[in-house]
Amino acid sequence: MDAAGSLGQPPTMSRAPMAIELLTLGGFVLSAGFFTSALGDDPPPLDRKRWGCLVFSGMLLCVALLSRVPGWATLLGGLAFLSSVAVVGLGVHAARPGRKRHETTIEPAWWPRFEQDFAEIAHRVART
Repeated sequence: MDAAGSLGQPPTMSRAPMAIELLTLGGFVLSAGFFTSALGDDPPPLDRKRWGCLVFSGMLLCVALLSRVPGWATLLGGLAFLSSVAVVGLGVHAARPGRKRHETTIEPAWWPRFEQDFAEIAHRVART
């Protein structure tokens, strides 16, 4: 036990985080964001950003496996790559020919009246 631990103080970090650890964490957050957006009722189209995220997370996973990084960074890299593969798979599934897209642009019957009333109230407030 070191002197800091014996005095009741919390241990200090012995090193700064490596760049690969920070990149892996960022890649995981990016992949998780794309994954949650793909879980909606109408999956987003497959575009260059999703392919780029797949390539980026794959490269990070390869670097994490080949270099000496902590286990959590390799695990996050693997999870980021798997979620990127799932997002690309959902995008490919949504883009296949003959698939009907879910229409979500139908307005409820009360919406035009609501817009009219809201415009009147906003106009009255703006005059005062």
